[in-house]
Order: sequence, then structure tokens, then C-alpha cells
Amino acid sequence: MSEQWLYAVDGVQYGPVSRADLRQFLTEGRLRPVDAVWTEGMAQWIEARYVETLSDAVPASVTATAPFFAVGIPKLLIMVLGTFGLYEIYWFYKQWTTIRKRTGEEMWPVARAIFVIFFFHELVKEVNEQGRERGFLEPLAVSGLTTLFIILSITWRLPGPLSLIAFLAVIPIMIVQKRINEINTAAAPLLDGNRNIRGWNWLAMILGLPFFALSVWGVFLE
Repeated sequence: MSEQWLYAVDGVQYGPVSRADLRQFLTEGRLRPVDAVWTEGMAQWIEARYVETLSDAVPASVTATAPFFAVGIPKLLIMVLGTFGLYEIYWFYKQWTTIRKRTGEEMWPVARAIFVIFFFHELVKEVNEQGRERGFLEPLAVSGLTTLFIILSITWRLPGPLSLIAFLAVIPIMIVQKRINEINTAAAPLLDGNRNIRGWNWLAMILGLPFFALSVWGVFLE
């Protein structure tokens, strides 16, 4: 007797069916890569995409590489504040690194991350271009977001508590990241959205939070 499989879609169990049937279902879209499957000898149900002999049947559109660096919006905000703004530099670096890998364009992601004021405009334009290719007809306001980002970024020069306005520069970044996440989802539905705060993230915040606290304390004592 050939190997028999069970599969579940939206909480409803089906089968038994053969491995060949499962491959056909994946190709046709009747079975999603994230749907669970099981056969005798397996300790538990697992997603079809993790079964080695089924993974090559997953449509290429599902396993495609994301066009941009993914990060959840709440995590982005927490990391920027928790690292005293240093995560912004890392965010820009990761975006430009991902773009360079996708396009093959010769660039220095580190330089574009450090001198971000000069390249924010280009990043938003790249996001809009990728958005149009995937059906997002309403583009982001390139000039408006760039102007807002620059103005907020340079407010750290203001005296006293007003210098804290600079942390609001994360707002235009969050707006751009929201569109990026939408584009990534359209391009690669199974992409890890990078929403969880992982080990190195906690370490970065442990190092950055004291500086953030001291800066806030310092401006109010002036």
C-alpha cells in the first residue's frame, strides 16, 4: 500500500491521499504551503512547505524573495527608541543592502545609511516603483515624506526638551515601512515579517536605553 497523507485546510481535515495528490494540490493552489499535513511516522502535523519532497511544488510566487527589508511597525518603533535612534542607521543599511542584492546596482549601503538625508528621497522613489509593479496605484508622497524626515532629523539641534522632537523622525520611516511590508507580502506571502524582538535586539536595547534615558533626563535639567 502506498504512503497515505492527511491534510487540513481552514481547520477541516481531508484524506487520506497520496504524496502525488498533495503535490498536485499545491501546484493548483487547492493546498496552501502553510496548510498542515501528516503521514504515519510523523510526530506531529507540519506545514506542507516544510516537507522536503513537497517544497519544490510550492509556486515560485510564494517562495519569492522580498524586494525590501522586512520589519514589523511596532518592532521598528521600539527598536528606534530603545537604541537611541541607532536602529535607524541599521534600517537604512538593510534596505539599501537588500536593494543592491536585488538590482545589482553598484552602491555603498553604509554610506547611504550614514548620509541618509541625501538618500531618503531615492529610497521612497524605489519603494514607489516596486509598489507600482505590484498594483499599488497610489504612491507615497516622496517630497513630503523626505521634507518631513529632514526637518525632524535636524531638530536635535534645538535647545532643551525641543531636541527630543528629533525622535519623531521615525514617523516617516514607519510610513515607508508600512508600504514596504505591503509590497513584501504581495511579492512573497510566506515571508517572515520580522515582527518579534530577538536576542540581539534585546542586547541593542539594553545598551541603548540608558543613553536614551540620560538624554531625556539631561534636556529637562538644562
